Amino acid sequence: MFSGPRHHVEVRSAETAVKKAALPTPPAILHKLEFDDPADGARMKPKDRTDLHDIDSTVVSAPVPELSELTQQAVANSSVRRLLGARYAVIGGQIVDPGYKRSLGCCAATPARVRLTFFSYSRNSAVDVEMKGPDVTSVTQRKDYLPPEGEDEIKEAVDLARKDERIAAAVRDLDGHGILTQPGDGLLWNDPGYGHRVFWVTFSRGLSGNPEYWAVVDMTDQKVLKAQKEDPHP
Repeated sequence: MFSGPRHHVEVRSAETAVKKAALPTPPAILHKLEFDDPADGARMKPKDRTDLHDIDSTVVSAPVPELSELTQQAVANSSVRRLLGARYAVIGGQIVDPGYKRSLGCCAATPARVRLTFFSYSRNSAVDVEMKGPDVTSVTQRKDYLPPEGEDEIKEAVDLARKDERIAAAVRDLDGHGILTQPGDGLLWNDPGYGHRVFWVTFSRGLSGNPEYWAVVDMTDQKVLKAQKEDPHP
């Protein structure tokens, strides 16, 4: 055993002499941002930046055509039709490459590259279609991808639930809402609709947000799996 505290002697090596100098001043780069809107404080929109928006039926980036026109051009392609099958839904579209205008001796505009997403009920899978202008450049089936709800399929799911005889009379004057849900897989058997495109639909009065009735709608098989009154005391 030690009879007293141990002492540590710090040994420092000689420092290397470095001549100090001021850092060079970085070059001044001015990025001028111009606006299309009048400077009245109401709206300010930078020029040539509108083509970064996602495409939907109401917000469209010029000169890209609207979603419905792009969809018609896409489904006219035989490869796209083969992967979509007879029943499908349009989920939405997104600009992948805006195709900025560049001056090449004269004004030239590069067509935007757009990705459309569909869900094929016939194939029970998502389908991505990339387009450059009106031309289809690639088609990809994505079996393991679950895209978000499309507005048209939400409406269709609500309509199917509203017609179900178990709740039809009660939900006639109620507002319907729908979101995607994923039925679970059990140890012995799976929940109804497992592996399909399934929506959870609720019906409420006005903006209360309190569901009075609900339904589970299998969009792949086009049928209502469950429909009943909401239990206020679960």
